[in-house]
Amino acid sequence: AALQAVVQKTVEEHDLRMGLYLMREAGNIAEDKAMRSITLEHVQIAIGKLDDFSIKKTDELDEECKFIMGVIKGNSGKKIGELFRLYQETGGKQAYKSFQRKISKLAENRFITIKKLQGGAEGMTTIVTHLGSMRKLTEF
Repeated sequence: AALQAVVQKTVEEHDLRMGLYLMREAGNIAEDKAMRSITLEHVQIAIGKLDDFSIKKTDELDEECKFIMGVIKGNSGKKIGELFRLYQETGGKQAYKSFQRKISKLAENRFITIKKLQGGAEGMTTIVTHLGSMRKLTEF
């Protein structure tokens, strides 16, 4: 019943990412309650949290974020410093700190993922990955 509820909501919204979100959230809720399996109640609580899950459309981004997305799209999986260098080489004018804030905004809106890694002599680094390969159910 729990899985069926996730599937039904995913089909209603035509967005596989939402289904994945619901499964993860329901699993986290069950885990928080030290339960071994996910119940319909856990899924319903996760559905209630859908307001926290928003995927904006690319056309809702400001021009600078769109420009940065273009750089990331062709260079997914690179370090943020490398992406900043490419951004500057292709005409980007913002300072590194502003670039970082735009990257955080894109991650917050689920266009990209960022993963912080402890890197040997270099210290901390951030890997940026584009999520454009994820599709809606209606695209299949």
